[in-house]
Amino acid sequence: MDVWLLWSMRVGWVLLPLVGGPSVAAALGDDAVGTTATALAWLGFGVALVAMAVPRSLSLTIVRVIVPMSVPLAALSVARTDPDVGAVAMLILAVLVTVVALLADVGNLFADGSSYGPERRMLLRPPAIAAAVMAPVSWVVLTIGVTAGPLLLADRRWILGVAALLLGLPVAFFLFVALHRLTQRWVVFVPAGLVVVDHTTLVDPVLVPSGSVAAMGPALEDAVDDLADLTADAAGLVVSIALDEPLVIARRTPGKEPTVTESVPGVLVSPSRPGAVLAEAESRGLPVGTPRTTPNS
Repeated sequence: MDVWLLWSMRVGWVLLPLVGGPSVAAALGDDAVGTTATALAWLGFGVALVAMAVPRSLSLTIVRVIVPMSVPLAALSVARTDPDVGAVAMLILAVLVTVVALLADVGNLFADGSSYGPERRMLLRPPAIAAAVMAPVSWVVLTIGVTAGPLLLADRRWILGVAALLLGLPVAFFLFVALHRLTQRWVVFVPAGLVVVDHTTLVDPVLVPSGSVAAMGPALEDAVDDLADLTADAAGLVVSIALDEPLVIARRTPGKEPTVTESVPGVLVSPSRPGAVLAEAESRGLPVGTPRTTPNS
């Protein structure tokens, strides 16, 4: 299913300029600003196409930054021209490709592309505040930072254009790195067990050995009080990993030294696809069922 989603995104992306290219050209015009905007659009199209061809964690960030830019571009084409079939079709297709690019299944496929050998990497959900506010705002600022300088220079606004380049590009790079870090939070299944990799809640990745896992399953509100919350306040279903042996972790806790360690009977995580994580755990022989909160005595 994930592969079909990936190919549908690729095909839809390739069809975009074929369907709406003339409408975009008419909307942008053939003056210096329009020509520069067209060149930027083609550059973004090519970079995203290469990223789609090579599913990796970095490629996922590139795709999720560039692909949504096609939506306002298509909307501009509809608004600036007599809405023809091509412009409307491009807008619909741009929305569909963007939705597919943002799906959790596609994210897991790209993240797993960075795996080594028998590993399987599965994304964790971003913190709710990051998903709802910080990521969208960062994307808007990043888009403006990349495009404003070249367009102002093309319009012969030399001072503003140079200032936009000198300020906008570093800001865009900083925001891109911040967005990329959100795609580097994983549950990684390895032969020895599973590893929780999350720079927002942990100082270092934590290995959970297979032999110490008592149960994995959906977290029950009245049965997880003793488990370490590593969800970073993410929305969605929480998965509990209860252990037979205490696990030593170093959490990033506000107001405490980040290197302080603690021993916990299990952890809570928020995978982007909880069902897929539990299915993978079961396929690797890990116990999946009702979680416990304390280790066996």
